[in-house]
Amino acid sequence: MKKLIIPILFVAIGLASKNNCFAQTLNNGIDSLSYSIGVLMGENTNYGIEQMASQSKITPNLDVLISAFEQSVRKSGTSLSREQAGEYINNYMTQIQEKSLSKNKEEGKAFLAENKKKKGVKETPSGIQYMVLTDTKGQKPTAESDVTVNYKGYLLDETVFDSSYDRGEPATFKLNQVIPGWTEGVQLMSPGAKYRFWIPSDLGYGDRGASAQIEGGKLLVFDIELISINKDSNDTNGTNNFEVK
Repeated sequence: MKKLIIPILFVAIGLASKNNCFAQTLNNGIDSLSYSIGVLMGENTNYGIEQMASQSKITPNLDVLISAFEQSVRKSGTSLSREQAGEYINNYMTQIQEKSLSKNKEEGKAFLAENKKKKGVKETPSGIQYMVLTDTKGQKPTAESDVTVNYKGYLLDETVFDSSYDRGEPATFKLNQVIPGWTEGVQLMSPGAKYRFWIPSDLGYGDRGASAQIEGGKLLVFDIELISINKDSNDTNGTNNFEVK
């Protein structure tokens, strides 16, 4: 059966190339094999480009990329060695990340400076800002408490990156197992209360960020509803996406 793979592949690709007006003729099994390898490498390369574009907002020049690829495969002499290319990529991406980090921090700092002037906005000594949306009286949790909450997390442009409401179930966790902004902020609340928090990056995910959406230095906004303070601190069922420890 293995001997039939290349001929069958050759026929299939030959037909496909005619249907798609592919300019190059695949004359034999080696051509078909080469084309197949190119497809797979192209898919992997495209995935890498999509990841890069998502994380850094950069899309490489495909013509230059293909030229370098051909030089490398043919061993006709590339302008950079493998080590130099890797070093350049690392340095370039580091510069991009540093610029993005600085921009995000400045954006967050400027927002907080204006936001604290708004009616109803309070600020803690650490720099967390919050607004009471629904107030209640009663017991407040400690950093060691196990709590159940509903919440929505979003960025300043209102992009939602996490929401227990969307999942249809609240989250349960210990307060000392989440980002510092949560640990501090939720201790201000009593069950039944709902607060909005603006959390500086140093009390959120810091310089490293958490995903393509949550870049390093990003200020985070959370609407949090404290449902209950649980007696059994060992019960940590539920889901949360903001653990840092």
